[in-house]
Amino acid sequence: MKAIIWTDVLQALVMYTGVCVAIIYGLILVGGFKQAFSIASQGDRIEFDNLSVDPRTRHTVWPILFGNSFNALLTYGFNQMQVQRYMCVKSTRGAQTTIFINIIGVACLILLSGLMGVIPYVYYSGCDPYTAGYIQSVDQIFPHFIMDA
Repeated sequence: MKAIIWTDVLQALVMYTGVCVAIIYGLILVGGFKQAFSIASQGDRIEFDNLSVDPRTRHTVWPILFGNSFNALLTYGFNQMQVQRYMCVKSTRGAQTTIFINIIGVACLILLSGLMGVIPYVYYSGCDPYTAGYIQSVDQIFPHFIMDA
């Protein structure tokens, strides 16, 4: 079981390194953090304060909190691989520490992934590669950005 945990640690380091390199490179290309968030805010891509309870609104704070609460319950309470990791820790306190570290790591990765999504939006704000026909699917935007930049 130790090998699985160390493999997970190595995998996390590789993921964080790749994400951080892509973000730093992208921020250099688009003119920095302030410029990126300015353009993304003007394009209505960043909304942290939408407290609307209207069910027709796509993303608000409430459905995100509600949905992610269930996702966390399933992931940390019922996922076989996750529970197996808790069981290999020697104490309850150790398992709680493992969960806490994991939650912080996942939250950071989600925030970095969101930033990683803002960068191609800003980079291509003047020309959409999907509409221009450079890519066949909107899911190809980030790989196209990496290859294009």
